[in-house]
Amino acid sequence: MTDDEIFVKLDFANAVNTLRRDIMLQTVYDTIPEIHAFTHQAYSAESQLQFGSFVVRSQMGPQQGDPSGPLLFSLPLQPVLRTKRSDFRIGYLDDLSLGGKKDDVRQDVALIEDMESSLGLVLNRHKCKLYSKTESTGAEFEGFKLLNIGSLLLLDAPLFRGAALDEALIKHGETLERAATDLACLRAQAALILLRASFGATKLTYLLRTGPPYGHPALEKMDVEMRSGLESILNMSLNDIQWLQATLPIINGGPGIRRVSMLATSAYLASAASTKSLVSAILNKAEWGDAHLDELLEARKNTQPSSAESIWKQKMWDRPLIESDKAVVSINRARLNAVTSPHAGDWLSTIPVRNCGLDLSNEAI
Repeated sequence: MTDDEIFVKLDFANAVNTLRRDIMLQTVYDTIPEIHAFTHQAYSAESQLQFGSFVVRSQMGPQQGDPSGPLLFSLPLQPVLRTKRSDFRIGYLDDLSLGGKKDDVRQDVALIEDMESSLGLVLNRHKCKLYSKTESTGAEFEGFKLLNIGSLLLLDAPLFRGAALDEALIKHGETLERAATDLACLRAQAALILLRASFGATKLTYLLRTGPPYGHPALEKMDVEMRSGLESILNMSLNDIQWLQATLPIINGGPGIRRVSMLATSAYLASAASTKSLVSAILNKAEWGDAHLDELLEARKNTQPSSAESIWKQKMWDRPLIESDKAVVSINRARLNAVTSPHAGDWLSTIPVRNCGLDLSNEAI
């Protein structure tokens, strides 16, 4: 961005419940006439919602719970985005983001504010956000919250290193710390499944794939919490080699308690590869700069996938790191061969249903 460019995130007040249905139905007719009859049957007349003795007349927007609701809401906004002057313009349902020259963005925001009469959508200025390299932004953005670069979020993903990323990781870390303490009170089998599937790397996948957390000290701290929680569940202490094996996937001889610090590079690199064509379309550029991506590629220059094919799969980036860990763990080759044999780790994925005889005792675990 240059000094005369700005980035804004727009928010609408109660957007889904204020969209005009006549415009929504007309857009469906113009864009996807194949489903117009079905949509017309569902939305041409008001819905009467019963609440005790009261009747609420639903006359605006798609109904909550309608599987086609997101499509019906997005269709009227698509032509609005296409006609804007800003260089950067994207929308995800009611989250609109614009970026470009100040005058272009200013005119676009003014036009979007006029959508109350055409679409029924009202801009909520107090929840709109703005980033600019200069302090002066103009009266047209009055009420917008001015952010610094470290506080920028897009769909809850921190765009840069800074306060937003720190807050997100600290929040995950605190949740993991509380969970690790509470899991020790459960039966070992259930606790082990929950730690692996609900509170560890799985919970952090979205952030790892979209944000720049690689190298953040909070990731190492989370790994320490995972190790401590695993030791409490198993009622034993793990040396460094045992902990390394514990972080291997089940198919590779571990219980699948993955290290988030290890997954950070693989998750982002796979995500970048799988979305390259989409990003090129959004930015209207065949190539673009991504400092975080360059940093990860440099960090992984000696552990990249052996084949350029399928680099959009996270497991392809993960495999070289797993093989490196297995080489350290393979001090006891016979044991490693045993736990990596077919079906050797099936018990780790078994749901503890006592009536089916699948509930293992703490001692068995």
